[in-house]
Amino acid sequence: MIIFPYFIGNNTADKMETLDGNVASAPGMGLSPRALEALGKAAGWGKFISIAGICVVGIYLIILLAGLASTISFISYAPQMLLITAAWLGMYILILICLIRMLQFSFSASKAVQMHNSMALENAMVKLKGYFSLTGIATIIGLGLVLVFFIIMAFFGFAFGNGFGRF
Repeated sequence: MIIFPYFIGNNTADKMETLDGNVASAPGMGLSPRALEALGKAAGWGKFISIAGICVVGIYLIILLAGLASTISFISYAPQMLLITAAWLGMYILILICLIRMLQFSFSASKAVQMHNSMALENAMVKLKGYFSLTGIATIIGLGLVLVFFIIMAFFGFAFGNGFGRF
């Protein structure tokens, strides 16, 4: 078992609370070879997924920005298109930030596994927390937009169903 000296000493800052609420001393944080192997594989897959995702989001951003030029020419006819384009741009940027955070986690986790470095492991966990936080924010925003979409569609469905759409 490989020991990362994360908790050293006997003061209260070096004690951690267990799941059942008891306080236990943790003289070292140990990762088994199996855990290190799993962390290394997760880092490798994280690199692949984030690099592939960054490339795809980059292509979509180029397409979106190219479409923005045509959207600007139609702004007097359909001003809501600029709002829709801005919403897509914002979501792509948020996804890009999430993918960059995953890539940072992957590099830190690889460094922690290769060098048995506890600071790199701590940095990797901070990056992983940031990735999940940003992914959670993106999920909440996405669910909110879907809810707004359904409310708007229900309103228009009701309005057109009751004869407001007849000419």
